[in-house]
Amino acid sequence: MIEYKKNYFSIIYENEKCIHVYGFAIRRKAFRYVGGFDEKFNQFYFENIKARFDILGFREFSIDFEGRFKHFFYREGLNLHDIEIAKALFPKDLKITNSSLAVNIQYDWESWNDIKYNCLMGYLDNFIDYQILNSDFFTGTYKVIALIQTYNEEQYIKETLRSLYKFVDGIICLDDSSDDNTYELIDDEKVLFKAKKRRNGFNDLSNRNLLLRLASFVRSSYYFFIDGDEVLDKRYNNLFDLVERPEIDIWGVYLVNLWDSDYDYRSDIQDGNMNSRDGAIFRWRIFKNIGPMQIIADKKLHFTAVPYLQNTAKSNLLLLHHGMKNSRDRVAKYEFYQTNDENFDVHLKNGMYHFLLDKDVVKNRVDLFFLENGSPKVLGS
Repeated sequence: MIEYKKNYFSIIYENEKCIHVYGFAIRRKAFRYVGGFDEKFNQFYFENIKARFDILGFREFSIDFEGRFKHFFYREGLNLHDIEIAKALFPKDLKITNSSLAVNIQYDWESWNDIKYNCLMGYLDNFIDYQILNSDFFTGTYKVIALIQTYNEEQYIKETLRSLYKFVDGIICLDDSSDDNTYELIDDEKVLFKAKKRRNGFNDLSNRNLLLRLASFVRSSYYFFIDGDEVLDKRYNNLFDLVERPEIDIWGVYLVNLWDSDYDYRSDIQDGNMNSRDGAIFRWRIFKNIGPMQIIADKKLHFTAVPYLQNTAKSNLLLLHHGMKNSRDRVAKYEFYQTNDENFDVHLKNGMYHFLLDKDVVKNRVDLFFLENGSPKVLGS
């Protein structure tokens, strides 16, 4: 059951053994004690996640993200019967401190590997197909996990995966019911697990949020959104260096659109982002894990693809976008947006999609492009 309203989430992953209420594992037999659950998020950049958890009078709830997702529940005058119910709800490694004024209950969600695993399996059962490719992912701890959504990317997905091999610890893939062999080709040893969802039109927002839900079951310091037709330029391999900078929460990357060959990119594309320049498109893609996250946006396309924005910096990472490399793909991309963008006519009027059909273009060689201190430059210019 998934219910979504503006600035409000109530998400339940359910199977026979347990119910996962967006970050909480609850034994099924104890769920009858739960009067309700909701999470209210601070929509403005997620600087703090605000939440209220109401079980038999528990009145206050907070998350200490630096303490590995430890949750504290508090209520005045809790009696022994309520404590027993609490043990049923949170049975493993439960710490209870009782006083005349309050009872403090603490547990570590990340230590619940058995329950988390059952919840993940129950959640994955909602997909058309899923495969666990690395059985150790559930107990592992990672620095960077790449999150990839795919749809008919059989031409490029293997290269995308190869480009990430040395620069991420793990990969999670979500396939949007590809008509080709994309899903079958996702078999790199860095892939932790992959899932195929039922397609109902294209919804970039929904797909990225599904990836975030899947990623919430894995311990990782950072996540990196990359699409199935994007390749990480091997000249820029400082991804692990970036995540050693704890003062930075969000890293931006640059992307160039390969045009007519693997060696040229289009340099006259204009983009609305103030950091984009001369065909180098700037996007926020790498972000620190601060707990269960979702992207809040009022549109399903062309939104900022990170769940929050704070403590940001520009990286020297370059993505090579293959999805517009040949004229056939560009026409298909134009028709794709024509079908899937509800505001296509408005965007077309503002010049967003005209470039896909341009005949006269300006190109530069990829090997002349470089990044210096997070800024794009071209040799000889």
